[in-house]
Amino acid sequence: MENTPTSKNRANGSAEPAEETGPGTDQGAHPGGDGPGGRNRAGAESRGRVLVVEDDADARDLISHLLRREGHDVVPAAGGAEALALLREVEVDVILLDVMMPEVDGLEVCRRLQQSPDLATIPVVLLTALDDMETRAAGMRLGVSEFLTKPIVKDELHRRVATQVGVRRREATLDRVRTRLDSLEG
Repeated sequence: MENTPTSKNRANGSAEPAEETGPGTDQGAHPGGDGPGGRNRAGAESRGRVLVVEDDADARDLISHLLRREGHDVVPAAGGAEALALLREVEVDVILLDVMMPEVDGLEVCRRLQQSPDLATIPVVLLTALDDMETRAAGMRLGVSEFLTKPIVKDELHRRVATQVGVRRREATLDRVRTRLDSLEG
């Protein structure tokens, strides 16, 4: 399992290159694009679109790289304010959110998400170096779905994100079924 801040290429032992990230890069995260669960950059079916909110650039790049390798589309954000702005433009399946960030921290992002009916249903996986009960309790009160403690273990990251993408997709399916039933009854 990987739980270090760098990842090594198993074939030659070299550090894996960080991929260029950001709203202007081609990550399947374009406003008005194919939406969550669309196609990734390689044209393959995406496992999900994940907003990665992390102020540490190295950690953000590593997490983004690990998720892309598993077939996810990644939308990176360097902080809470940027994440909230991106969510007005881009649909995502899951938000991977660091707690401790300057200016707008992760818990404040959660508070703002809960104030928006369109955003309140997006699953949030809270990333924290803090493993204290107070932070977890505050996150749970704010609708956090999962917690990941740093340093992140690759397999745990993949399991938690995959679980929340599945939850989001099942909820979308139920919403479509409810809408269809309502139209048949009316």
